[in-house]
Amino acid sequence: MFTHARASALLQINAAAPRAQTPLRRRLIQRKAATRHAAYIDVSMNTVGAAMNKILVVVYSYTGTSRKVADLLCSQQGWPMAEIVETRPRAGAIGSLQCVLDSVFHRHPRFRYDGPPVKNFDAVVLVSPIWAQRLAGPMRSFLSTRRNSIPDVSVISVMGGRGAPNAVAEISRLIGHAPILEAAFTTREVDSGSFATRLEAFGTAVRTAEGPQSTVRPTLLSPQAF
Repeated sequence: MFTHARASALLQINAAAPRAQTPLRRRLIQRKAATRHAAYIDVSMNTVGAAMNKILVVVYSYTGTSRKVADLLCSQQGWPMAEIVETRPRAGAIGSLQCVLDSVFHRHPRFRYDGPPVKNFDAVVLVSPIWAQRLAGPMRSFLSTRRNSIPDVSVISVMGGRGAPNAVAEISRLIGHAPILEAAFTTREVDSGSFATRLEAFGTAVRTAEGPQSTVRPTLLSPQAF
């Protein structure tokens, strides 16, 4: 006889028993879990990418050596790159003489900037050659037009032998504050490829200095560390 008590017992047993999974249902559950996991990974990677893009590499290169440094730095750190290009390209012996005269007389040659607004970033890494132991003219022109919009700055100088401190001092005057970090590489180091490890260490230091918990200031890190 089917009593009320027996019906209640059957309901309790059915509620407690796990629901049988057919092969089709099992595949559907696994697919949903995989979709949720993939969506989480995609969101996480987008978040990481947005954080990386807060640092911009701005390069001027006359012979291509500074561009080689900037390319490798962007590859190592996943940062975007912008380029300063002269509106009147120079070449040969006359071009080299113009480079020297630009540095000696602190000239501001005309340039074109191919990149996003620097004010959209938390920090900028400047990569520039040294001309006659001074800052290259096109980089000087670029900085002089962005004094009020440029954020934290780190500097990489590419030189034949000397002049990096002079360039850093001029950059400080142009933007109104000292760079966060600075490093210098010789053309010989770049040509041989021996600069890569130091460059990666420099990039990591810049990333750390610009991190949300960082209190690193220019006096705490020096180019000798790299």
